[in-house]
Amino acid sequence: MENNQSQQPQAQSTQTQFSTQPQMSYQSPQKPHKMRNILLIALGIFIIMTTTGGLIAYFSTQSTSKVADEFVEALVSGDYTKAHSYFSSSLKSMQSEQQFEDALSPAGFNSSCSLNVEGRKTSSSTSTGSKKTITGTIDCDDKKFPTELVFISEDDKEALLSYSIEPAR
Repeated sequence: MENNQSQQPQAQSTQTQFSTQPQMSYQSPQKPHKMRNILLIALGIFIIMTTTGGLIAYFSTQSTSKVADEFVEALVSGDYTKAHSYFSSSLKSMQSEQQFEDALSPAGFNSSCSLNVEGRKTSSSTSTGSKKTITGTIDCDDKKFPTELVFISEDDKEALLSYSIEPAR
């Protein structure tokens, strides 16, 4: 009988395993990563360009701010000849030194006055090249004069194209 038992096929046990937790496999596609990288690169380029543009605008008006300070220093010290020397040729043809002095001497500027720059702007014009505008106030001890000075480059230096100095507030 022993022979007989060894010849009978043995039943194989087949067990199926079930899990209460589903097993999922997910691979994210590569495109969202590429899109994110492209967006990050574009954002980086945008930041670099705006920062560079801002720095260029700041430094291009920096020398203009210095000239504006020198103009106001001459004006408040009563040196109308020196202040008038900052005028562009077109502004000189519209306003003589005497007219300039007559217009601004009643303001009563004194040594306590100085230019307080609040804004700088560069804009382009086809006929005059680049215009640089300085806005702010001329601050004196007891009064402030809202001021706008517009400069152009003339003969390799900054020249005053126009100005607006409003009555004190």
